[in-house]
Amino acid sequence: GIGRQAGLDVAQALAPGELREGHGAELLGARQRAHARAAAMALNPRHQLEGGIDGSYGSANYRYTNAVTFDPTVAAFFGTPQQRSANIIVAPQRRSVAGFLTHRWRISPTLSSEIGLRAQRESGFGLAADARFDPRIALRWQLAPETALRAAWGRFHQADEVFQLRVEDGITAFETAQLSEHMILGIDHRLTNGTRLRLEGFRKTQTEPRNRFENLINPLVFFGELGPDRVRVIPDRAELRGIEASAEQSREPWSWWATYTYSQAVDDIALAEVPRSWDQRHAVNMGVEWRKGPWDATAIFRAHSGWRTTPIATADNRGNVLGPRNSATLTRFATLDLRLARRWAVNPGELELALQLTNAANRENVCCRDFTVARQPDGTARFLTDAASWLPLLPSLSVRWRF
Repeated sequence: GIGRQAGLDVAQALAPGELREGHGAELLGARQRAHARAAAMALNPRHQLEGGIDGSYGSANYRYTNAVTFDPTVAAFFGTPQQRSANIIVAPQRRSVAGFLTHRWRISPTLSSEIGLRAQRESGFGLAADARFDPRIALRWQLAPETALRAAWGRFHQADEVFQLRVEDGITAFETAQLSEHMILGIDHRLTNGTRLRLEGFRKTQTEPRNRFENLINPLVFFGELGPDRVRVIPDRAELRGIEASAEQSREPWSWWATYTYSQAVDDIALAEVPRSWDQRHAVNMGVEWRKGPWDATAIFRAHSGWRTTPIATADNRGNVLGPRNSATLTRFATLDLRLARRWAVNPGELELALQLTNAANRENVCCRDFTVARQPDGTARFLTDAASWLPLLPSLSVRWRF
């Protein structure tokens, strides 16, 4: 079970209130895969067939209450009621059964395909007991011994688990499964020194995206559902698209990798494209690892463009105004993480001692913005925003026993 309980009295007089939450869940499931590979190989060594079924049943108990009162000026600014409260007690159940079939075909010495179909049916607590069918196909063409071209397309339904009901935002029934289509086109190449190169274009389209709840100014605040800037996002469609280039090599005792991604994550809302809060145009991820005997040292560098935020601007004769959602960008993020580990063989298993430095360069990375209300001499209110940061340099020591 999971529980939260808090009394809130925000210093900015934005949202004094209280929250109590508790929920527990039980999930039972069974999965069985039937392999027909041996029989298929006997008929034709170029064909492989695999199938399986799985089913699950889950139940949960939710009890959630909250109450919050906002400063009248704050409530008016964000267009939210001055007082909000909720008292939700629900006990949902969810059932799921699914089956899949995959056919792999070696069409020629240089061309192979994989075609699959997944059928599933879910029911319980707001879900219509409808059957859904998700086809997928993948092709691989070996252009040369060191080079291969890949293409894949698939459709996927994703439903909430029984413990993912968003009662904190007033949702008391499971939503229809989210429908996505994935497309990938890539090329792989291996250099003579063993370095593996990959260039990949991708597009993920959500034709039936879920509604979601976000905080406009600070999406990482604790108890976000109590914030006055909480909004419901209702996209008609969503898309993640981009290009990724990567390289990696492993040559004992060293290995390294590097990835660059250019991407866009947008929602289509009322015929307009709105960037998602985690939209980041440029992202770099690189690392190096050294392993020798019982020792292991790793350095990982990550950087990306700043995430999106909603600005609070000052307008002539109108005081503060709330800008369009996610129309501003935070400063870029960059961090270097270091790890050194030593392993010992014990009876039974293995013991590992590791020292880790998160954000080893102690860089101040802006994560979001906090806002306060400043009362003016004439009694009016002015909204002020300050940058909030991710964690500074954070050392940690861990012990792990594997057995």
